[in-house]
Amino acid sequence: MDPTMPAIFTPTESVGNVGEITAAARASRMAGTPTEDDVIGPYYRAGAPFRAKISPPMASGNVLLIAGSIWSFRRRRPISNCVLDVWQADAEGHYDNEDPTQPPSRSMFQSRARLLSGEHGGYELETILPGPYQMDATTWRSPHLHFLVRAVGFKTLITQLFFEGSPYLDTDPFVKPSLIIKLADQSGDVGNYKRGVFQIVLDDDIEPTV
Repeated sequence: MDPTMPAIFTPTESVGNVGEITAAARASRMAGTPTEDDVIGPYYRAGAPFRAKISPPMASGNVLLIAGSIWSFRRRRPISNCVLDVWQADAEGHYDNEDPTQPPSRSMFQSRARLLSGEHGGYELETILPGPYQMDATTWRSPHLHFLVRAVGFKTLITQLFFEGSPYLDTDPFVKPSLIIKLADQSGDVGNYKRGVFQIVLDDDIEPTV
């Protein structure tokens, strides 16, 4: 592990719901490939506030902590000052802007925020484990977080994060094996919570000169 990478960001095994998915995720990570992209979905909103807590205060649901670091694929070094947009459904599977007849005010951002990666590329967020929701008459979305990651000199990444053992991983058409992580049960002064690690690798816009 790179000496500049904090120990707290040791990668968590990325696994899927079947043996083939587990093998594919492991091979992808070991190859050091850029993080896979995914659809942005219909609920992205620009301009979310900068804060490390994604869910509203006192929101119901299981507390979830996600930590990781952001790395350059070609340069093999951490990227500081990346902007991460993160948004999600609440524990009941609802987005703050899903009802076009009752849109949120421009200053109201629920279950969405922006973060900056630190000096060594690290980031950490706190939220509530999102719930599944029905996309159409026959299709359910597995619980997931949305990420939009931007940094000067790198290709913008739009992706999603899924969780091992969640419902609908087999049938959600947007699940990708390399984007599934394992969550560990933890306890602390604030009570019980779940914790996972999501390492993000960005591809460079251009070939490095050194």
